[in-house]
Order: sequence, then C-alpha cells, then structure tokens
Amino acid sequence: MQQWRRLIPALLPAATWLAVSLCVGAAIAGAQGENRCPEVEQYPNNLIFNCSFERGWIQVRLGEIGEGWEYSIETGQPALDHSTFERLHGNTAQRIWTDGVPFRGSIYQRVENVTPGVVYLAMVDWAAISPSKEANVGRKVGIDPLGGSDPTSASVVWSPSLWSWGHDFSALRVSAVAQARTITVFVEVDVPSSEGKDEAFIDLVRLEVDYSQPTATATPVPPSPTPTSAPPTATATPLPPTQTPMPTDTPLPTVTATLEPSATPVPTETPLPTETPTTSPAPTGTVGSADLVDPNVAPAPTDTALATVVSSSTPGADSASWIPTVLLAVAVVSFGGAVVLGAVLIVLRRSQGRT
Repeated sequence: MQQWRRLIPALLPAATWLAVSLCVGAAIAGAQGENRCPEVEQYPNNLIFNCSFERGWIQVRLGEIGEGWEYSIETGQPALDHSTFERLHGNTAQRIWTDGVPFRGSIYQRVENVTPGVVYLAMVDWAAISPSKEANVGRKVGIDPLGGSDPTSASVVWSPSLWSWGHDFSALRVSAVAQARTITVFVEVDVPSSEGKDEAFIDLVRLEVDYSQPTATATPVPPSPTPTSAPPTATATPLPPTQTPMPTDTPLPTVTATLEPSATPVPTETPLPTETPTTSPAPTGTVGSADLVDPNVAPAPTDTALATVVSSSTPGADSASWIPTVLLAVAVVSFGGAVVLGAVLIVLRRSQGRT
C-alpha cells in the first residue's frame, strides 16, 4: 500500500497531461467538425461564425452589422455598415466610421462550446483605416475568458492598440485561457478626436486553439504526508473491581423516653395538737368580795391524771388496727380454696383417663 502511495504523486502529472491532451483533441475535433466559417477554406479550425462577413447583414439602430455579430458603443455614436472597397476576403467587410465626431465602440461575438483550461488565440487579419489625420484611429482585439459582453470588464484580455496606417496587422492578436464554456472575442475601434471622416474596415476575424502557448494544467495538490503511526499509548491495566460495600443500615436514633417528673407527694396533714381542756373548779355560790381570787394565794391543783389520759388518746387509732388481720385471713382462705379446687380437678382428670 505504501508503494502505491509513493507512485501516485509521480503518476499524477502524467495523468493530468493525458487528460488535458484528450480535452484539447476533443476541442479541435469539435471545431473542425463544426466548421463555423467554411467560406474561408485556409482556416478550417476557425471558431468564429461569419468570420469574413459574407453571410449577410442585420439591420440595427446604428445601421447594419454582419450576421452572428453584436456591437457595444462606449462613447459617441458611430455608424455601422458594410464596405465593398476595403476588404481582404470575399466581397464585403464590416465598416465602423464617423464624420468629425469622436467615438469608441466594439463589435463582438460570443463563442460557445469551448474547453475551459485551453488557451485560445484571437486575431484580426484585416483592420485597414482611412483617417482624417495621421494616427487618429486605434484598433485592438480582446478575449473575455468568462464569456461576458462588456468590453470594459476587467476580465477582458486585450492586445496592444494599433494606430498606424498600413496593412501590417500582426499586432492584432491575443491569447487567453478559457475559464468557462463560452468566451467572447472583441474588436474595438477608438477615435479620440476627429477632423473629418474616420473609417475602420474589419475583415477575417479568427479564434483558434493557440498551440504556441503551453496548455494550462491544474496544479496537482501535493499528496498529504503519510501519517506516521504514533507509538501506542500505554493503556492502563484495569484494576479488578473492588467490592462495593453494601450500605449498612443506619440505626435509627433511639427515642429516649423522658421521664415525667413524679408528682410531688402531697404533704400529709400533720394533726394539730388537741387542745387539752383545763378543768376549772365549779364556782360555788354567788360571786362576792369574798370569792375574789387573791393573787397571793396559789391556785388549787388540777386533776392531772384525767388530763394526761385525755391528751394521749388519739381519735380513730383503735378503729384501724383490725384491717391487716382481715386481709390476711382473706388471703389464707383464697389460697386454701385454690388448693382444694386444683386437687379436685386432678382427681377428675385421672378418673376420666381410666374410664
């Protein structure tokens, strides 16, 4: 594969030359087969139709023009017609003239079915003049490789202008590389000043493949350099997958029961000490002056034993002392009844099992 890649750049110019040669040959063969100007036998490869203006005339605003031709006037207003006096081939030639009025104008023809990339040569074999003064009428020929109809276009390739009077028209020729399937041939006449009648006579216009010029070839695109294989990049050895630990159940937070504050025990009512009644001696008789207590006399003693008994006795103490005894008796009776009932049930089950 690499050897073929090396041979391709070497074979590309030869293949390109062969392709262009075939195209040129096809263009020449097509031109020869078309024979657009058969009336001039010495130029069988001429691609200009009605090259010697022998095919007839078409009436236009400025006069008449040869069949297959068109005109373009830049300045002034010249006249167009045919001449039977100044000619090179056949009986007539195209005349462009003025009488004392400067002008610049062209006749042109668009030639179709040309081969892009091929060099074509345009020339005028006859461009005689009859000037009102010396070097007063200029002539030149041009090619628009894009096939336009505007003689002022920058794409037009012009020959040098010929101003001298005479019959040497070798300067009126120009070559250009066709860039489209149609190209245009112009023949321009320029009269910048005029002192009378200024005339130009055009005859035998030609367009042929220019064999003296190297055929334009497409510049081969240099082959892209063979990419050098890059050193293999170190591939990372995959590590064995580590076991992903299963997520552990997060223990839910335990709800700590908040102990309700214990009810503050209600203080027991401390029994108020019972007021011990003091026994006073019953009054005797009528109160008189003799009955008044003498402060110097000590009071009579009270009944101490009776007061002590009364103060030490607490109401209700004897009434609550029997409750524990009653409860104990009830518990003993209940336990005894349960034992008796259990014994009865066991005896009944055994008697049923025997039967």
